[in-house]
Amino acid sequence: MFSANETGFTHSTLVLRGFPDLEDYHFWFAVPLLAIYIITLLGNCTLLLVIKLAQKLHKPMYYFISQLAVNDLAMSSCVLPKMLAIFWFRDAEIRFSSCLIQMFLSVSCIALETSILSAMAIDRCVAVCNPLRYSTILTKSLIVILSATSWVRAIVFVVPIPLLILRLPFCSRHVDHWYCENMAVAKLSCTDNTLSNLYSLTIAFLIAPVHIVCIALSYILILKTIVNLPYRQDRFKAFNTCSSHICVMSAYYIPLFCTVLLNRIQYTVPRYVQVILPATGLLGPPMMNPLIYGLTLDVRLGAHHVFRRFMVKLRNIARLLPRFAFCQKSINDR
Repeated sequence: MFSANETGFTHSTLVLRGFPDLEDYHFWFAVPLLAIYIITLLGNCTLLLVIKLAQKLHKPMYYFISQLAVNDLAMSSCVLPKMLAIFWFRDAEIRFSSCLIQMFLSVSCIALETSILSAMAIDRCVAVCNPLRYSTILTKSLIVILSATSWVRAIVFVVPIPLLILRLPFCSRHVDHWYCENMAVAKLSCTDNTLSNLYSLTIAFLIAPVHIVCIALSYILILKTIVNLPYRQDRFKAFNTCSSHICVMSAYYIPLFCTVLLNRIQYTVPRYVQVILPATGLLGPPMMNPLIYGLTLDVRLGAHHVFRRFMVKLRNIARLLPRFAFCQKSINDR
């Protein structure tokens, strides 16, 4: 299972502890986690299907929402199945290679989420501040550039994180977390892991503040435009176009800020709280996002249109079945 070297042991498998100090309750945690995963899968897949089939939703905003839904599916699927295996079947072991892949996917999805939310803030800023030129500013080529930049940056910046972990020898294989969180894995090292931690923090401080500033500037311009609108009805309509995006950002950034604050006072907080709070930030938004956008008028109308088309096709098939049965009977009689 492990081999010795000059500094310690390098393990082929690691053990994820789940929620430390709450091992006796792991089985009961699995029930709501399974519900979260099912809602996440159904909600995001339904949202993608409605956007694909409803012609009126083929707009820049919904292209970004589609990317957000795909990212949410990837984020949940890279951590939740293993988490359920830990809590339900006591299958806590994970191969080191699988751990590195999970680490890369989870961090990439987090980085991509912030990029997509920034792009959506720019979209809302153009929609409110310059609605007459919305389609000419946010062209397909610009959307492709913004999307490609977000995906490439999320991959390129994150690749060194598992590579730096890979070079470390480990003296322990018990990870005090429910997934392969890079800082928690780096703590198992027998040698100095300052380079790995420093790179992770550098990427966090390079990516997050840039996106936060972009979002803040976009909403400053949006608020300035809304305040200057002459009629109350226009102000309400302009704010309503941003309400769903504000809810999605709140669901993502509030747990993230709480986690950062918690890391500053971690010695006075129980370990299970330090692990459960990041779980809400990682698993909550993928479940909430399709529910939030599903309440918007455009998505509801699109879903109604898709459902109506589906029912019409179903009725047509039902009408054809008796004819098919009659033809089949005639052939058999001959």
